[in-house]
Amino acid sequence: MSWRSVAWRGRESNTKGIYNILYRYILALNDDIVKSELIINHKADLSQLCEQYHTTLKTLLDKHALVRSKSIKIKPPAPWMSPEIINTKVRRRYLERIWRKLRT
Repeated sequence: MSWRSVAWRGRESNTKGIYNILYRYILALNDDIVKSELIINHKADLSQLCEQYHTTLKTLLDKHALVRSKSIKIKPPAPWMSPEIINTKVRRRYLERIWRKLRT
């Protein structure tokens, strides 16, 4: 699951640190948006256009990208993972990308 293909809607928590996340897969919308009334026959008045925009997108989302629920547990960070270690790992990955690009 790519993060670019997911739209987060919200989360609910319980007392045990388990979160219920609501999300939609949004990649399926591209074709129908182009064929929708929003593109073909859009309204001239701003308030009507906003209403048309809202109803068209809501209809397409409900048709193609149903709301799904997923439960995740938030874990506490590892006690040994300090900001210094995180910065060092970020720097290492940066230098590794440069090395792969230049091969020197």
